[in-house]
Amino acid sequence: MKYSYLFLLVVVAMLGLSAKQKVKKLTVSGTITQTSDYCGGAAPSEAMLQMLRKPQALEGKKIFVRKGNVNNASKKVLAETVSDANGNFKLELPAGVYCIVFEDKSTDFKSPQNDKHNTWDEACLKAKYAKCEYTFTLKSKSLSGVKINYHKHCSFRNPCSQYSGPTPP
Repeated sequence: MKYSYLFLLVVVAMLGLSAKQKVKKLTVSGTITQTSDYCGGAAPSEAMLQMLRKPQALEGKKIFVRKGNVNNASKKVLAETVSDANGNFKLELPAGVYCIVFEDKSTDFKSPQNDKHNTWDEACLKAKYAKCEYTFTLKSKSLSGVKINYHKHCSFRNPCSQYSGPTPP
């Protein structure tokens, strides 16, 4: 009887210790930038086009992290963060393989409806949805210097759509 209490005490102590052991988390940090298409108006100068093509720090951009190397809505979002005024972000994650996506890919896939100007290619949209903005593997060291660019398309020049309508002024 005395040994059974001792055994029970040891088991309870071990369970308590294992519950207190935390999974080691590693830091992932980097910068989110934005580039843009030229979407209309007076003919742009070459300097203006270069400025639009040059990545600029993007403040307030949300990113979401899922396990794996493809975006799949059936896998839960493990972490999310927002870029600061300089486009910087920081995450804490355990070792593993991860997929970063922007907010439009953080929920279930929904195909936009065709309208009088846009015809959407659903297979193209699904492939684009499955693609991560950035994939990475954490083993035993933190990861810094990650660069993720968000490219802003014109409403009439979206990937996976055919636009037939007036070109905006």
